[in-house]
Amino acid sequence: MLAAKAELLDGLDSSPIEKLRSMLRAQMLRRVDGARAAGQLLVAAREQYVAATRLLSRVNAERSRENQRREGHSRGNAVLVADDYREVRELVSRVLQNAGSS
Repeated sequence: MLAAKAELLDGLDSSPIEKLRSMLRAQMLRRVDGARAAGQLLVAAREQYVAATRLLSRVNAERSRENQRREGHSRGNAVLVADDYREVRELVSRVLQNAGSS
């Protein structure tokens, strides 16, 4: 059967077969190039994802440290003012607040 196909092909003009072969080869090369480009895009996307994840992690860590620092200052600077008279409590509170803001 192979011999019959070979004879049939030998009898045909080689020009159309070569054109078809050339077209198929060009199409295959375009697909290979497209696959390579897609692979490069995937690698670049992965690198961007990793970089964004690291950046987000750093931002979250910095926010956490900032929140802890704020909470620490709030607790460390807390003073309970107790007095029987509201006016005295307010006066002492204002004096302490002004002293802490300078």
